[in-house]
Parts: sequence; structure tokens; C-alpha cells
Amino acid sequence: MLIDEEGHRQKCNGSEQGATPNQMALRAAIEGLSRTEQGCEAKIYSNNQYLVLGVEDSRQRKANRELWNELDELLSRRSVHAEYIAKHKWLSKAQMLAKDATGS
Repeated sequence: MLIDEEGHRQKCNGSEQGATPNQMALRAAIEGLSRTEQGCEAKIYSNNQYLVLGVEDSRQRKANRELWNELDELLSRRSVHAEYIAKHKWLSKAQMLAKDATGS
């Protein structure tokens, strides 16, 4: 889900047959960032350590070169920080972020 500074939400979902969880996490980040303006600040929250570590440190990338190249193009034109959220904390964190974004 994308939440802008005014609290507007845009739900995004999808799947790719045969894709791994890491590939789907990368695709989600690509799709989300592609809906943001160049030069903006963005945060990626994910329960996928491969994505978060790879965004913060390119030495952590072991595979999926095409997806990383696509994501790198988007990252190079935005100020992006990625944060890992453990799976058991995911729902509560997502609810908190949505509440913060809407100011309610």
C-alpha cells in the first residue's frame, strides 16, 4: 500500500507465477516506487530481509540481477530508506503507519 503525505492510500497487489518471495518483494518495491515522483523521499517497509538488506547494502544482493537493476534505477532518483519489520510485528506496524499517515 502506498500512503502519501496527505494520507491518501493506494492499494497495490499482484502476483507472478513461479516467482520466489524475494522476487515478489523486489517487484512490490519497484511497483511502489514507480508510482512516486522523482526526487521524493520514500520509505519501504518490508518483512523481507533480502529486499531491505539489498536496498541498504548492494553487497547483500545474491541473485535477481534484472530486478535489482530496475529497482536501482528508481532508487537513484529518490531518497529511499528501507526498514525491516519482523513478520510477527507486521500487522501492528502496518496499522500504526496507516494511522500516522492519516493523522487519526
